[in-house]
Amino acid sequence: MVKSRLPPFLFYFFLFLHLLGYFVLVKKIEPFIHFFYLIAWWTFIVIVDLWLFIKRGSLSVINRTLPTTILISSFYWCIFELLNVRIENWFYINLPEERGERYLGYFFAYGTVIPAITLLKEAISDLLNLRPRMWRISLRNYPSYAVAFGTSTFFLILLYPTYFFPFTWISPLLVLDGINYRIGQHSFFKEIEKGEYKNVVSTLISGLICGILWEFWNFWAQAKWVYTVPFFEGFKVFEMPLLGYLGFSFFALETLAFKDFIEWVKGRAKKTTIVISLLVCIVTFPIIDRYTVFSYRSGIDELYFLERWKIESLKAKGKKTSLGVEETVLSQEEKKRLELMHLYGLGVKNLMKLDKKGIDSVDKLSRLTEEELSLIIGERNMRRVRVYLNEARRITLSREGP
Repeated sequence: MVKSRLPPFLFYFFLFLHLLGYFVLVKKIEPFIHFFYLIAWWTFIVIVDLWLFIKRGSLSVINRTLPTTILISSFYWCIFELLNVRIENWFYINLPEERGERYLGYFFAYGTVIPAITLLKEAISDLLNLRPRMWRISLRNYPSYAVAFGTSTFFLILLYPTYFFPFTWISPLLVLDGINYRIGQHSFFKEIEKGEYKNVVSTLISGLICGILWEFWNFWAQAKWVYTVPFFEGFKVFEMPLLGYLGFSFFALETLAFKDFIEWVKGRAKKTTIVISLLVCIVTFPIIDRYTVFSYRSGIDELYFLERWKIESLKAKGKKTSLGVEETVLSQEEKKRLELMHLYGLGVKNLMKLDKKGIDSVDKLSRLTEEELSLIIGERNMRRVRVYLNEARRITLSREGP
């Protein structure tokens, strides 16, 4: 933590920027609407750190180590992106087609993970008033059992992802906390052995709050993720299945366990840690493009179903993407195709595939079977296919009424 002097108005300035992000979202102001998620998270991170600064006189995250923190946070989340290639629990829609913009988006979005959980844990810890000693739990040879169980369940995830995917948010925690215990770093279980729960509880709460914010801001964002979790495709709050929110608390524990472990590694090989983190990001980003990105945002010139004069008129008004299309000037056929293209970020490329088969509206899409839609758009993951069919059927039923 670095001692600093900051003008008080900075807190209110970033609070203003945070609120401005919602205005941009509601008014669909381009290009800022495409960065709503980043605006929301980074202004929030600065606000929380400034609030802690007001109380403590020092900054926890927004300091000269921030670039390294963002890099390591991005590297950390890339591990889960690589796991997702196997478990296929989420996919991305409406991402920018420009590779440089997309990769910067990955980097700074993933770079929020460690700062967000760290800051919220510290803020909550300041508010908690737990007894200094509570129930003590001990386990002989805990590090060996934790690493063994965490490693074995990790391999079960890879072998049987449909059934063991929940261990994605538990296995790394056990391995990391077991290692931290062994090497003398901070360990959550070591605190539990002493009957000290303040840090554990504040971390669990920070994970849940972060999870709610992740899902809330993601729900309204244009570039976003969509979940396809086996057995939990319904009962969603925002985009996350309801039971999935329990995983955020465990995720916070493993995030801070990872942070503690990396601090130990950095103390011995800082440059190597930075190089490896950078290399993992460089390797992972194209893999995300290949396996996890479902659609890209649609530029005005790509809207083949609009009359040319309408495209030119939109461009003259400074509109860059399909979000800027004013439906009042569209014909009924154009409106139907635009709605279908925007359905959960289906995208213009998938719209063209459907159009060739005579599927030019949400209503017609709702009548397809899973196998038919899978063949038309070339998507083998049936859980992804069901996302679009279920949404199309929901919209169609709502129009037909009771």
